[in-house]
Amino acid sequence: MPSIREKKTEAPKTPLPKKVPFYLHLSIHDKTLFLKHLTVMLEAGIPLRNALKTILLQNNSSTLKYVVETAIKDISDGRQMTYTLKKFPQLFDSFFINSIQVGESSGTLSITLQYLGRQMEKSASLKSQVRGALIYPFIVLFGAVGIAVYLAFFLLPQLLPLFQTLSVSLPISTRILLWTTTAIREQWAFLLFGTLGLITAISIVWRLSFAVRLMCHRILLFLPVAGHLAREIQINQFARVLGTLLTSGTHIVDALGIAASAATNLVYRHHFQQIMEGVQRGETMTHELMKHTRLFSHTVISLVTIGEQTGTLPKSLMALGEFSERDIEDTIKNLTILIEPFILLLMGVLVGFIALSIITPIYQLTQGVVR
Repeated sequence: MPSIREKKTEAPKTPLPKKVPFYLHLSIHDKTLFLKHLTVMLEAGIPLRNALKTILLQNNSSTLKYVVETAIKDISDGRQMTYTLKKFPQLFDSFFINSIQVGESSGTLSITLQYLGRQMEKSASLKSQVRGALIYPFIVLFGAVGIAVYLAFFLLPQLLPLFQTLSVSLPISTRILLWTTTAIREQWAFLLFGTLGLITAISIVWRLSFAVRLMCHRILLFLPVAGHLAREIQINQFARVLGTLLTSGTHIVDALGIAASAATNLVYRHHFQQIMEGVQRGETMTHELMKHTRLFSHTVISLVTIGEQTGTLPKSLMALGEFSERDIEDTIKNLTILIEPFILLLMGVLVGFIALSIITPIYQLTQGVVR
């Protein structure tokens, strides 16, 4: 992948503030508030250094305070804020850093911060919608598992001596349940460490094997319903990132490189890189998108084509982002509708099997007493 054309900065030599937080972490909410406050103060004519000092006094996040203290010191030494952000790649991705760099270089930092803040708000809203759609089904599933564990591991063992004393013939479902609970109780250490070992092995393979990650990402894109959602999320992110960068004045090749690196799906990241390479050779984005119609819908290609032909590509990309966001909302609703009955069915089968395994011997016992 061609390197993004940007001015290389020397390795950070400015000493960092003395109070280093034990754990560096910035939530999207913290970043969004930081961008909003900084934008308002810059638009009011407050110098960047003074604006950062004000944010430092008003903020409670130890990590953000640490970053802002570092930025104030770097700016006092005659450096740009981008120089500071590059010291914290674990907190700020390439899209964030390059957007700030474009704003500082072009003298439009407040406008760039405003666009960047909107993009981060949209990203946070999208993640919140996906998480919110999954909360209810998982709460129901967790409750069902809790009931099943109580019935299998606490209630059934209390009734088992009674069944054995009265020589009740246990049905097959009860015998299966007893065998399962007994195996878990006697072999819990083996099962625990075996599960941890399996998870560790999968994690190592996932981290080290690019081919495995690529295969899983490719499978995800073509799953029913979930695949459509995954594709729309990638398109939405690409359109908003690229549109924001182009609006801020970033060269299209550089913007495509940043947008490609921001893609979370490896399949889309590869194709975005191919689009960047094609544009670098003089091809249009439309020409490259049409090579992959399974990943880019007719709507995506049409909006990009119109934007390129009319010279309004940034506006077309932002419109594409809005359109795909509405599509994502509809897909999430449909996915929730599909997940809920599946979870309820799974819960019914699990609890029903265990309840039947307990009730059937009791019923046989009462029938024997009546006779």
